Amino acid sequence: MKTSFIKTFLLLAALWVIEGYSQQYVPISESNASWIVYSIDSHHIHYNQFIVLPTADDTIINGTQYTKLYLNYLGWPRPNNLSEEYSKDGPFLFYWGAFRNTNDGKVYYIPGDDFYFTTEQLLFDFSKNEGDTIYDVLIEISNVHYLIDYRVDSVRYKQFGPHSLKCLYLKPLSEDFPCDLENSPQYFDGTCYLTWIEGLGSIRNGGIINMVNSGFDGISFLCLNKNDTIYYDRQSYDNWEENLTYEPGICFLPVGLDEMSDLYKHINVSPNPIHNSLQIDNLPQDSYELAFYNTLGIKTYNMKVESNSNTLILNGLNMKPGIYIFEIISNNKRFFTQKVIIQ
Repeated sequence: MKTSFIKTFLLLAALWVIEGYSQQYVPISESNASWIVYSIDSHHIHYNQFIVLPTADDTIINGTQYTKLYLNYLGWPRPNNLSEEYSKDGPFLFYWGAFRNTNDGKVYYIPGDDFYFTTEQLLFDFSKNEGDTIYDVLIEISNVHYLIDYRVDSVRYKQFGPHSLKCLYLKPLSEDFPCDLENSPQYFDGTCYLTWIEGLGSIRNGGIINMVNSGFDGISFLCLNKNDTIYYDRQSYDNWEENLTYEPGICFLPVGLDEMSDLYKHINVSPNPIHNSLQIDNLPQDSYELAFYNTLGIKTYNMKVESNSNTLILNGLNMKPGIYIFEIISNNKRFFTQKVIIQ
């Protein structure tokens, strides 16, 4: 009798542990979520807002149910592969792909713009632990998809309000990687390395999509909200963990493209390419922070200025040649962004 009781107790305890573990896992949100990604290429600047709608928006592909992922694209020119516009009392959203969660911590994705990858591919796998290998992870580099093998370097847990979320740090297994491993800082923004947080996605590397840098292309993850709670809000370019948060709110696309006021629409920055000095014309009189970021999102130069006239000249920049993002910030809002080349 006593032995039977002990066996029953141990069985119930084991079931409780399994049930408790399954309840702790937080899947990628299938409704009411937004990931904002800032990207540049050799010609243009883009703000991409990936969205799952406030109410479930499912689709059936090859007999399996998926959640639709939309793109609110603020850039120029618009890609010619965008299709299936959706608008309901808001901006036009373009169908970007579809994903599904599994009960064992995996997320699969079917790109909506790729004629090669027409079946689901592995996007995340939160069942893995330190030292494990994850094969054939779908990543995007310069709008091209690849399947890359990764190793889990380490696992940590990050606290978000009541949630303790699993965080995986991943390193590509092969040196034959489409982007530059040698010059990519480990686990920094938009590099070959990936950092996943369950329920949130690829933190710092494209949000819900695994995006990485290549050549002159740059990726920077800006903001994530789900269910009207912000989990990531990029305020620091030096320490990404300082951007993790848990507070009420939603992510807004940066002021500067569609929402820029008339006061700032006529700002002109010249010359471009820049040699050692920069002139800003039609700048309203105010206090500003001027900042340059390289293609990895690292702030390489900034200064605070008072503009007493409509023209401001910066001399002695003394920066390394390359492609940069120049931003003008006032009252903690970025209202002007432009890609510049320094020679």
